[in-house]
Amino acid sequence: MKLSHRLTSLQRMIQHPYRHIWDCCCDHGLLGAALLTELQTLSLATEAAPPSQTYAPLQTHASLQTSVHFVDIIPSLMQEVEDKLQRFFPQSKQASRNKEPDSDHGISWQVHCMDVSQLPIITDNSRQLIIIAGVGGALTLKLVQAIRLAYPQQALDFLLCPVHHQFELRQGLKALNLGLVDEQLIVENRRFYELIYVSSQSSTELSAQGDKLWQQDINISQAYLNRTLTHYRNMLRHSAALDGRGHEFTQQMCTGSVTLQSHSQAALNAIIESYSQIKVKLG
Repeated sequence: MKLSHRLTSLQRMIQHPYRHIWDCCCDHGLLGAALLTELQTLSLATEAAPPSQTYAPLQTHASLQTSVHFVDIIPSLMQEVEDKLQRFFPQSKQASRNKEPDSDHGISWQVHCMDVSQLPIITDNSRQLIIIAGVGGALTLKLVQAIRLAYPQQALDFLLCPVHHQFELRQGLKALNLGLVDEQLIVENRRFYELIYVSSQSSTELSAQGDKLWQQDINISQAYLNRTLTHYRNMLRHSAALDGRGHEFTQQMCTGSVTLQSHSQAALNAIIESYSQIKVKLG
């Protein structure tokens, strides 16, 4: 099945070879399946090509043992995903459900019917990628936070596509000491999406408003910026109508806990000002 523009954009953003890729809240497993296809194609191409004709990046990706994990909490959905994976990427039932994949298997997959916050991350020296797409920013942050707290020493990258609360999510990711790898702004079915790629290994500071988002298609950037400003100005008017009884977005740095709550008027004004400065720069 052809991937949507959003899932294709996520797939193209992946920059590093990974020992484990976790496709979380995977819906029908389309992105993970596309990654399996890509990995198998790279592996076959590398095997077929003489060493002198194989590009270094291709060799790097294809020679790596990679397991793609499909994770969702709905049993019927995960059974459907497993059935399709067995059809198009056949492997033994035992391999598909083992917690620790066979290191000699090459490109493999596993299905996990569970809460994403309880991911059974493989604790080793490998760099691992966790993809969370299609859920709200508050839930996305809650899941990332739980995983980081459970595995603080593991090298983890996160590729995220929240459906809202992007500003608050970015602040939370920054509080968890995750640095920027890449970011994109796309439009699909008249809806804007921020694609946020962060890593525990990156020293590049993550901006709450985004940086590279505004360096892409100027028409998309301006339309998204106008919509974002309208959203926060509406929030400010609503807050004023309630006599400013909102609560600020809080960060509990001592425990690593980050909670999304409604903003105070001062916080909303600060957010609006930060986006207004970007609007001035865009012209």
